[in-house]
Amino acid sequence: MERRRIRLVYEPLNIAVSVSGSVTTQTYDGAYHPDRTVTPGVFRPVISAQSSDGTAEVTLSDKVWSVDGIQIASHADFTGTYTVAEDGALTLRKNVPAGKSYTLRFSAVVKDTRTGNTVEVSTDDIVISTQPKSGEAYSISIGEDQIIRYNPFLDRLHLYEYKVAHGLAEYSEEAAAGLADGNSYLRKIPVAVFVGKERIRVGFTVRLYRIGSDGTQTELSETDDGIVSIEADKITLDLRMMTKADFVVKADFGTPSSPSVQFSVNRIYEDYTIRPTNGASIMPGDTELLDTALVTTKGRVLECPESVIRIVWKTDSAALAGCTHNEGGRGYINLDKTKIGSERGEDWLGIYTESEIKGQYNVASDDGDTLVDNEGNILIFN
Repeated sequence: MERRRIRLVYEPLNIAVSVSGSVTTQTYDGAYHPDRTVTPGVFRPVISAQSSDGTAEVTLSDKVWSVDGIQIASHADFTGTYTVAEDGALTLRKNVPAGKSYTLRFSAVVKDTRTGNTVEVSTDDIVISTQPKSGEAYSISIGEDQIIRYNPFLDRLHLYEYKVAHGLAEYSEEAAAGLADGNSYLRKIPVAVFVGKERIRVGFTVRLYRIGSDGTQTELSETDDGIVSIEADKITLDLRMMTKADFVVKADFGTPSSPSVQFSVNRIYEDYTIRPTNGASIMPGDTELLDTALVTTKGRVLECPESVIRIVWKTDSAALAGCTHNEGGRGYINLDKTKIGSERGEDWLGIYTESEIKGQYNVASDDGDTLVDNEGNILIFN
Protein backbone atom coordinates (compact mmCIF):
# COMPACT_ATOMS: atom_id res chain seq x y z
CA MET A 1 0.00 0.00 0.00
CA GLU A 2 1.43 3.33 -1.03
CA ARG A 3 1.35 6.22 1.45
CA ARG A 4 2.00 9.92 1.04
CA ARG A 5 2.79 12.45 3.77
CA ILE A 6 1.26 15.87 3.34
CA ARG A 7 1.68 18.91 5.57
CA LEU A 8 -0.69 21.43 6.95
CA VAL A 9 0.14 24.74 5.29
CA TYR A 10 -0.93 27.93 7.03
CA GLU A 11 -1.64 31.16 5.26
CA PRO A 12 0.97 33.84 6.05
CA LEU A 13 0.38 36.48 8.66
CA ASN A 14 -0.72 39.98 7.82
CA ILE A 15 0.64 42.19 10.61
CA ALA A 16 -0.48 45.77 11.31
CA VAL A 17 1.31 48.01 13.82
CA SER A 18 0.12 51.33 15.23
CA VAL A 19 0.16 53.38 18.43
CA SER A 20 -2.77 54.85 20.30
CA GLY A 21 -2.80 57.18 23.24
CA SER A 22 -1.93 60.73 24.30
CA VAL A 23 -1.29 63.87 22.29
CA THR A 24 2.28 64.18 21.08
CA THR A 25 2.63 67.99 21.21
CA GLN A 26 2.68 70.10 24.36
CA THR A 27 2.65 73.89 24.58
CA TYR A 28 4.56 76.07 27.01
CA ASP A 29 3.69 79.53 28.36
CA GLY A 30 5.54 79.35 31.65
CA ALA A 31 3.70 76.09 32.37
CA TYR A 32 3.29 72.92 30.30
CA HIS A 33 -0.04 72.00 28.70
CA PRO A 34 -0.63 69.17 29.29
CA ASP A 35 1.75 68.75 32.21
CA ARG A 36 2.93 65.15 31.99
CA THR A 37 4.30 65.23 35.54
CA VAL A 38 0.65 65.59 36.64
CA THR A 39 -1.14 63.75 33.87
CA PRO A 40 1.28 61.24 32.33
CA GLY A 41 1.21 60.57 28.62
CA VAL A 42 0.41 57.00 27.64
CA PHE A 43 1.48 55.52 24.30
CA ARG A 44 0.13 52.03 23.67
CA PRO A 45 1.34 49.89 20.76
CA VAL A 46 -1.43 48.10 18.87
CA ILE A 47 -0.24 45.03 16.97
CA SER A 48 -2.73 42.89 15.12
CA ALA A 49 -1.95 39.71 13.20
CA GLN A 50 -4.39 38.06 10.81
CA SER A 51 -4.29 35.34 8.25
CA SER A 52 -6.75 34.75 5.44
CA ASP A 53 -7.62 31.31 6.80
CA GLY A 54 -8.43 32.74 10.24
CA THR A 55 -5.90 30.62 12.11
CA ALA A 56 -3.48 33.35 13.19
CA GLU A 57 -1.95 32.76 16.64
CA VAL A 58 0.91 34.96 17.82
CA THR A 59 2.92 35.91 20.88
CA LEU A 60 4.90 39.11 21.47
CA SER A 61 8.44 39.31 22.88
CA ASP A 62 11.50 41.61 23.01
CA LYS A 63 9.32 44.68 23.47
CA VAL A 64 11.53 47.79 23.37
CA TRP A 65 10.89 51.53 23.27
CA SER A 66 13.68 53.70 21.83
CA VAL A 67 14.27 57.45 21.87
CA ASP A 68 16.20 58.98 18.97
CA GLY A 69 17.54 55.53 18.14
CA ILE A 70 18.68 54.80 21.72
CA GLN A 71 16.91 52.31 23.98
CA ILE A 72 14.90 54.38 26.44
CA ALA A 73 16.52 52.55 29.34
CA SER A 74 19.88 53.94 28.23
CA HIS A 75 18.75 57.49 27.42
CA ALA A 76 19.93 59.88 30.15
CA ASP A 77 17.09 62.37 29.49
CA PHE A 78 14.44 59.78 30.42
CA THR A 79 15.90 58.24 33.57
CA GLY A 80 13.13 57.78 36.14
CA THR A 81 10.45 59.38 33.96
CA TYR A 82 8.73 56.37 32.40
CA THR A 83 7.38 52.84 32.86
CA VAL A 84 6.63 50.14 30.31
CA ALA A 85 3.71 47.78 30.96
CA GLU A 86 3.53 44.09 30.09
CA ASP A 87 1.55 44.87 26.95
CA GLY A 88 4.24 47.41 25.86
CA ALA A 89 2.32 50.54 26.86
CA LEU A 90 4.69 53.42 27.61
CA THR A 91 3.68 55.76 30.45
CA LEU A 92 5.67 58.98 30.21
CA ARG A 93 6.00 61.47 33.09
CA LYS A 94 8.42 63.80 31.32
CA ASN A 95 7.72 67.26 29.93
CA VAL A 96 9.65 67.90 26.73
CA PRO A 97 11.63 71.17 27.06
CA ALA A 98 10.28 74.03 24.96
CA GLY A 99 11.63 73.89 21.45
CA LYS A 100 12.89 70.34 21.89
CA SER A 101 11.62 67.16 20.27
CA TYR A 102 12.23 63.44 20.71
CA THR A 103 11.49 60.61 18.31
CA LEU A 104 9.88 57.54 19.91
CA ARG A 105 9.64 54.13 18.31
CA PHE A 106 8.33 50.80 19.61
CA SER A 107 9.72 47.51 18.34
CA ALA A 108 9.01 43.89 19.17
CA VAL A 109 9.30 40.34 17.89
CA VAL A 110 6.11 38.63 16.74
CA LYS A 111 6.16 34.82 16.86
CA ASP A 112 3.77 32.78 14.77
CA THR A 113 2.97 29.95 17.15
CA ARG A 114 1.58 27.88 14.28
CA THR A 115 4.89 27.70 12.45
CA GLY A 116 7.46 28.92 14.94
CA ASN A 117 8.52 31.69 12.57
CA THR A 118 9.35 35.14 14.00
CA VAL A 119 8.96 38.59 12.51
CA GLU A 120 10.54 41.81 13.79
CA VAL A 121 8.08 44.69 13.73
CA SER A 122 8.21 48.35 14.69
CA THR A 123 5.92 51.35 14.73
CA ASP A 124 6.35 54.47 12.67
CA ASP A 125 8.28 57.28 14.37
CA ILE A 126 6.30 59.18 16.98
CA VAL A 127 7.64 62.71 17.49
CA ILE A 128 6.88 64.31 20.84
CA SER A 129 7.64 68.01 21.24
CA THR A 130 6.77 71.24 23.01
CA GLN A 131 6.10 74.50 21.24
CA PRO A 132 6.08 77.95 22.84
CA LYS A 133 2.60 79.38 23.08
CA SER A 134 1.75 81.75 20.26
CA GLY A 135 3.53 85.06 20.72
CA GLU A 136 6.45 83.64 22.72
CA ALA A 137 9.84 83.84 21.03
CA TYR A 138 13.27 82.36 21.69
CA SER A 139 16.15 84.65 22.58
CA ILE A 140 19.74 84.35 23.78
CA SER A 141 22.03 86.70 25.68
CA ILE A 142 25.53 86.70 27.11
CA GLY A 143 26.50 88.00 30.54
CA GLU A 144 29.42 89.96 29.13
CA ASP A 145 29.99 93.08 27.05
CA GLN A 146 29.59 92.33 23.36
CA ILE A 147 33.03 93.86 22.89
CA ILE A 148 35.40 91.89 25.13
CA ARG A 149 38.75 93.57 25.72
CA TYR A 150 41.85 91.74 26.89
CA ASN A 151 44.80 93.64 28.37
CA PRO A 152 47.72 91.29 29.14
CA PHE A 153 49.25 93.96 31.40
CA LEU A 154 46.32 93.45 33.83
CA ASP A 155 46.25 89.65 33.67
CA ARG A 156 47.21 88.48 37.18
CA LEU A 157 46.54 84.83 36.32
CA HIS A 158 49.04 84.93 33.45
CA LEU A 159 51.61 86.63 35.72
CA TYR A 160 51.07 84.06 38.47
CA GLU A 161 51.49 81.12 36.08
CA TYR A 162 54.64 82.75 34.66
CA LYS A 163 56.09 83.07 38.15
CA VAL A 164 55.22 79.44 38.95
CA ALA A 165 56.86 78.26 35.72
CA HIS A 166 60.05 80.17 36.58
CA GLY A 167 60.26 79.04 40.20
CA LEU A 168 59.22 82.40 41.61
CA ALA A 169 56.02 81.11 43.24
CA GLU A 170 54.46 77.81 44.32
CA TYR A 171 51.35 76.64 42.51
CA SER A 172 48.02 76.52 44.30
CA GLU A 173 44.71 75.68 42.65
CA GLU A 174 42.96 77.99 45.10
CA ALA A 175 45.28 80.88 44.26
CA ALA A 176 44.92 80.31 40.52
CA ALA A 177 41.12 80.15 40.77
CA GLY A 178 41.08 83.44 42.67
CA LEU A 179 43.04 85.15 39.88
CA ALA A 180 40.72 83.98 37.07
CA ASP A 181 38.84 87.26 37.13
CA GLY A 182 37.46 89.62 34.51
CA ASN A 183 40.98 90.63 33.46
CA SER A 184 42.44 87.15 33.02
CA TYR A 185 42.97 85.34 29.75
CA LEU A 186 40.62 82.56 30.94
CA ARG A 187 37.35 84.30 30.15
CA LYS A 188 34.05 82.66 31.08
CA ILE A 189 31.15 84.13 29.12
CA PRO A 190 27.74 83.31 30.67
CA VAL A 191 25.02 82.26 28.21
CA ALA A 192 21.28 82.52 28.93
CA VAL A 193 18.45 81.25 26.68
CA PHE A 194 14.83 82.36 27.05
CA VAL A 195 11.34 81.51 25.84
CA GLY A 196 9.60 84.82 26.20
CA LYS A 197 10.69 86.02 29.63
CA GLU A 198 11.24 82.52 30.99
CA ARG A 199 14.83 81.28 31.10
CA ILE A 200 15.24 77.67 29.96
CA ARG A 201 18.24 75.44 30.56
CA VAL A 202 17.55 72.34 28.45
CA GLY A 203 16.17 71.51 25.04
CA PHE A 204 18.85 73.26 22.99
CA THR A 205 22.52 73.04 22.07
CA VAL A 206 24.80 76.06 22.34
CA ARG A 207 26.98 76.46 19.26
CA LEU A 208 29.85 78.88 18.67
CA TYR A 209 30.90 80.26 15.29
CA ARG A 210 33.81 82.43 14.20
CA ILE A 211 32.97 85.14 11.65
CA GLY A 212 35.49 85.34 8.83
CA SER A 213 36.61 88.51 7.11
CA ASP A 214 34.18 87.72 4.29
CA GLY A 215 31.27 87.26 6.71
CA THR A 216 31.19 83.47 6.57
CA GLN A 217 30.58 81.59 9.82
CA THR A 218 32.67 78.57 10.81
CA GLU A 219 31.49 76.41 13.68
CA LEU A 220 34.05 75.90 16.43
CA SER A 221 34.61 73.13 18.96
CA GLU A 222 36.76 72.62 22.02
CA THR A 223 39.56 71.31 19.79
CA ASP A 224 39.97 74.70 18.10
CA ASP A 225 42.66 77.12 19.26
CA GLY A 226 41.45 79.45 21.99
CA ILE A 227 38.25 77.49 22.75
CA VAL A 228 38.35 75.95 26.22
CA SER A 229 34.74 74.77 26.52
CA ILE A 230 31.26 75.26 25.03
CA GLU A 231 28.45 74.47 27.48
CA ALA A 232 24.73 75.16 27.79
CA ASP A 233 25.27 77.98 30.27
CA LYS A 234 28.69 79.37 29.37
CA ILE A 235 31.50 79.55 26.85
CA THR A 236 35.10 79.68 28.06
CA LEU A 237 37.81 81.23 25.89
CA ASP A 238 41.59 81.45 26.15
CA LEU A 239 42.19 85.08 25.17
CA ARG A 240 45.95 84.52 24.96
CA MET A 241 45.28 82.83 21.62
CA MET A 242 43.48 85.82 20.06
CA THR A 243 44.31 89.31 18.85
CA LYS A 244 41.03 90.26 17.23
CA ALA A 245 38.12 87.92 16.53
CA ASP A 246 34.38 88.08 15.91
CA PHE A 247 32.01 85.37 17.10
CA VAL A 248 28.36 84.34 17.00
CA VAL A 249 26.83 82.15 19.70
CA LYS A 250 23.57 80.37 18.86
CA ALA A 251 20.99 78.28 20.69
CA ASP A 252 20.18 75.39 18.36
CA PHE A 253 16.69 73.96 18.96
CA GLY A 254 16.85 71.70 15.93
CA THR A 255 14.67 74.11 13.97
CA PRO A 256 15.54 76.16 10.86
CA SER A 257 15.97 79.39 12.85
CA SER A 258 18.13 79.78 15.96
CA PRO A 259 18.37 82.80 18.27
CA SER A 260 21.88 84.22 18.22
CA VAL A 261 24.04 86.97 19.65
CA GLN A 262 27.31 88.34 18.32
CA PHE A 263 30.40 89.43 20.25
CA SER A 264 34.00 90.32 19.53
CA VAL A 265 37.37 89.98 21.24
CA ASN A 266 39.99 92.72 21.01
CA ARG A 267 43.46 92.86 22.52
CA ILE A 268 44.54 96.13 24.15
CA TYR A 269 48.09 97.43 23.74
CA GLU A 270 48.99 99.95 26.43
CA ASP A 271 51.74 102.54 26.09
CA TYR A 272 54.66 101.92 28.42
CA THR A 273 58.10 103.22 29.28
CA ILE A 274 61.16 101.08 29.89
CA ARG A 275 64.60 101.98 31.19
CA PRO A 276 67.68 100.24 32.60
CA THR A 277 68.19 100.79 36.33
CA ASN A 278 71.85 99.96 36.99
CA GLY A 279 73.77 103.24 37.19
CA ALA A 280 76.90 101.78 38.76
CA SER A 281 80.29 102.41 37.17
CA ILE A 282 82.28 99.64 35.53
CA MET A 283 85.29 98.64 37.59
CA PRO A 284 88.62 97.43 36.18
CA GLY A 285 88.54 93.66 35.98
CA ASP A 286 84.75 93.46 35.51
CA THR A 287 83.74 90.98 32.82
CA GLU A 288 79.95 91.27 33.02
CA LEU A 289 77.44 93.93 33.90
CA LEU A 290 73.97 93.05 35.21
CA ASP A 291 70.99 95.34 34.73
CA THR A 292 67.23 95.24 35.32
CA ALA A 293 64.48 96.75 33.20
CA LEU A 294 62.00 99.02 34.94
CA VAL A 295 58.73 99.07 33.00
CA THR A 296 55.91 101.42 33.94
CA THR A 297 52.50 102.02 32.41
CA LYS A 298 49.84 104.43 33.58
CA GLY A 299 51.77 105.08 36.77
CA ARG A 300 52.21 101.47 37.82
CA VAL A 301 55.27 99.23 37.67
CA LEU A 302 54.92 95.96 35.78
CA GLU A 303 56.08 92.88 37.66
CA CYS A 304 58.00 90.39 35.49
CA PRO A 305 57.60 92.61 32.41
CA GLU A 306 59.36 90.01 30.27
CA SER A 307 56.21 87.87 30.54
CA VAL A 308 54.30 90.28 28.28
CA ILE A 309 57.02 92.38 26.63
CA ARG A 310 59.92 91.21 24.47
CA ILE A 311 62.93 93.09 25.89
CA VAL A 312 66.26 92.91 24.04
CA TRP A 313 69.37 94.37 25.69
CA LYS A 314 71.81 96.33 23.54
CA THR A 315 74.93 98.45 23.99
CA ASP A 316 76.84 101.13 22.16
CA SER A 317 80.54 101.75 22.65
CA ALA A 318 83.11 103.87 20.87
CA ALA A 319 84.19 100.83 18.90
CA LEU A 320 80.88 98.99 18.39
CA ALA A 321 77.33 100.31 18.15
CA GLY A 322 74.17 98.25 18.36
CA CYS A 323 75.70 95.21 20.05
CA THR A 324 72.91 92.74 20.97
CA HIS A 325 73.13 90.77 24.18
CA ASN A 326 70.20 88.84 25.67
CA GLU A 327 66.40 88.94 25.85
CA GLY A 328 64.50 89.22 29.15
CA GLY A 329 63.74 91.38 32.13
CA ARG A 330 67.39 91.32 33.19
CA GLY A 331 70.32 92.29 31.02
CA TYR A 332 73.53 90.28 31.05
CA ILE A 333 76.11 92.48 29.37
CA ASN A 334 79.30 90.71 28.33
CA LEU A 335 81.87 93.52 28.48
CA ASP A 336 84.34 91.86 26.13
CA LYS A 337 81.57 91.63 23.54
CA THR A 338 80.89 95.37 23.77
CA LYS A 339 84.46 96.31 22.70
CA ILE A 340 84.59 98.94 25.45
CA GLY A 341 88.03 100.52 25.64
CA SER A 342 90.21 101.52 28.56
CA GLU A 343 91.62 104.73 27.07
CA ARG A 344 89.98 108.11 27.63
CA GLY A 345 87.29 108.63 25.04
CA GLU A 346 86.83 104.89 24.59
CA ASP A 347 85.96 103.95 28.19
CA TRP A 348 82.21 104.47 27.99
CA LEU A 349 79.24 102.24 27.38
CA GLY A 350 75.65 103.08 26.46
CA ILE A 351 73.11 100.52 27.68
CA TYR A 352 69.56 100.48 26.33
CA THR A 353 66.73 98.16 25.32
CA GLU A 354 64.58 97.58 22.29
CA SER A 355 61.14 96.17 23.07
CA GLU A 356 57.69 95.30 21.80
CA ILE A 357 54.56 93.87 23.39
CA LYS A 358 54.36 90.15 22.79
CA GLY A 359 51.55 89.05 20.48
CA GLN A 360 49.04 86.24 20.80
CA TYR A 361 50.12 82.72 21.63
CA ASN A 362 50.20 80.02 18.98
CA VAL A 363 50.27 76.23 19.17
CA ALA A 364 53.78 74.82 18.99
CA SER A 365 54.34 72.28 16.24
CA ASP A 366 57.13 70.46 14.45
CA ASP A 367 56.58 69.60 10.77
CA GLY A 368 52.83 69.80 11.36
CA ASP A 369 52.84 67.68 14.53
CA THR A 370 51.46 69.45 17.62
CA LEU A 371 53.92 69.46 20.50
CA VAL A 372 52.77 68.41 23.98
CA ASP A 373 54.37 68.03 27.40
CA ASN A 374 54.77 64.82 29.39
CA GLU A 375 51.14 65.01 30.51
CA GLY A 376 49.74 65.53 27.03
CA ASN A 377 49.09 69.27 27.42
CA ILE A 378 49.46 71.22 24.19
CA LEU A 379 52.42 73.59 24.21
CA ILE A 380 51.90 77.21 23.16
CA PHE A 381 54.36 80.06 22.59
CA ASN A 382 54.52 83.71 21.60
